[in-house]
Amino acid sequence: MIYFLIYLFLETMMSVWIAGYIGGLNTFLEIIFTALLGIYIIKNAKENFFSTLTELFFQQINSRQFINLNLYPLIGAILLIVPGFFTDLIGIILQIVPHFNSGNNDEVEDRFNFRNDENEDNQLS
Repeated sequence: MIYFLIYLFLETMMSVWIAGYIGGLNTFLEIIFTALLGIYIIKNAKENFFSTLTELFFQQINSRQFINLNLYPLIGAILLIVPGFFTDLIGIILQIVPHFNSGNNDEVEDRFNFRNDENEDNQLS
């Protein structure tokens, strides 16, 4: 019960502060946009599920990575549908976290070229 009251307090304070800063119409548009984004993510969750299931089958990821890559985005999408800035912030974080927390850093290294930069530095030395 206390956690719900803490959540309710944070959600109310954050929503009032941001709504006062950006205005009523922009707040309404943000609520609609994030709800549609959450619905879109849930509709595409099936494709993501089968993609990660294939990776699990071919042992490119382990079962923990499979759960992280499917569960966090689904919970995040549900939180994006719920109106409020605090839940939207948590929902966006849950969309990003599995890609850095999956234990498979090859995707992150390839995206930011960490590995290539290190190899070039070693070749120059």
